[in-house]
Amino acid sequence: MKIFKTTLFFIILALISFHSRGQITTDPRLPTIDSPVTVYFDATMGGGGLEGYTGDVYAHTGVSIKGGASWQHVIGDWGENDVQPMLTRIDDDLYKLEISPSIREFYDLPQGVEIDGLNFVFRGEEEHSPPQTEDLFVEVVEPGLNIVLFSPGGLQPVYRISSPVLIDVAATEAESVTIEIDNELIFETNEQDVVYEYYAEEPGDLHIRATAYGEDGETKSAETTVYIMQEEVAEQPLPPGAINGINYIDDNTVTLVLHDPPALKEFVFVIGDMNDWT
Repeated sequence: MKIFKTTLFFIILALISFHSRGQITTDPRLPTIDSPVTVYFDATMGGGGLEGYTGDVYAHTGVSIKGGASWQHVIGDWGENDVQPMLTRIDDDLYKLEISPSIREFYDLPQGVEIDGLNFVFRGEEEHSPPQTEDLFVEVVEPGLNIVLFSPGGLQPVYRISSPVLIDVAATEAESVTIEIDNELIFETNEQDVVYEYYAEEPGDLHIRATAYGEDGETKSAETTVYIMQEEVAEQPLPPGAINGINYIDDNTVTLVLHDPPALKEFVFVIGDMNDWT
């Protein structure tokens, strides 16, 4: 049980990160507004009840305006099977949606409208209470040099020291791509897609930067920070009298007690002003 000494604090819980391929992938991985894209949906990856579904699956879909709101230029209304796009089943629980001849034409976007994402909810064919996914999003980039760091993602993900940190990067129109760890070059390639596994040697913060190099010295970078945790965790009994929640010991000390059913979470981390929000 940790005792934190602080006079002013706010608590955020961060869970150990679990990494997997997502419900939705695209070809190309970084689509642009004036080009076509194929969207693939895997219903086995938390598909909102669509795993094993035998009916037709439809897309409730719109776009995110650059610098503005999402779910704009939505095609049809919810449940309009005659209007909304139907996905093509290509295998058990695997579907695709062809967006062509371009994203702009598919969503009937006027010239001058620029977007930075596609929005999806995939749903069953029933009019009322169909199985459906949560909101899903695909990033759209401008033509030219781009780089996106797909993994690690989230707010300061956490890894065991014995587990690999999966670095998944995609670039467009790059002559080369590099990966740096704590400002040290660890990988370089002329490929546009990079998947690299990195094993940390000690616990603590790990800063990751991926850089795409284009013509005439142009560069684009994407970066993130992850936390590497010790393999062993000290376990101690609950202090006598402590109850769930915040236990005020004195003006500068609290005991924080969190309860979670067994097996749902491996670790919980607390960030606040007592640890500079890291």
